[in-house]
Amino acid sequence: MSACAKESLLEQYVPTVGKKSQQSTTEQPQILISPITATDITEVHALECRVYSFPWSPTIIADCINSGYECWMIKHSGKVIAYSIMMIGAAEGHLLNLCVDSDFRRQGYARYLLRLLSDIAIVRNAKRMLLEVRESNRQAINLYHNFGFRQISRRVNYYPAETDREHALVLAKLL
Repeated sequence: MSACAKESLLEQYVPTVGKKSQQSTTEQPQILISPITATDITEVHALECRVYSFPWSPTIIADCINSGYECWMIKHSGKVIAYSIMMIGAAEGHLLNLCVDSDFRRQGYARYLLRLLSDIAIVRNAKRMLLEVRESNRQAINLYHNFGFRQISRRVNYYPAETDREHALVLAKLL
């Protein structure tokens, strides 16, 4: 996707999540949605470590950026609070990671990233989106179901876990 196409698409995503009403005298937080770059890896990795028991390494995040995957983040008042990574190929967008800081959940940030990635996948001629999610992650499963994803399979012992391995549900959505 060209830089101009991304910029045009992003114009639709002027954030409204987390904003106060216009009648409020409290200053509104600065919210920015942008591609993840190499200079963001340390901060993205720090979020990954805060949220996940088995985080991706900085090298994996860098490899995703260098491979041309769709790597996006949301900053709130200058701090990375959410990010997502999706690879697109064979007419399919594969959501590899969606991470939101615990203090900012249930405020619309994950939905924002899902909408953005869905639109990017459509622009890049994907016909469906696919993802894996931990079977125990009910909050994420509910989010994905509300966004139109449905379970298509299950991967046994897919994720590392504290004592053994955990199954993944494979969810998909037609675009």
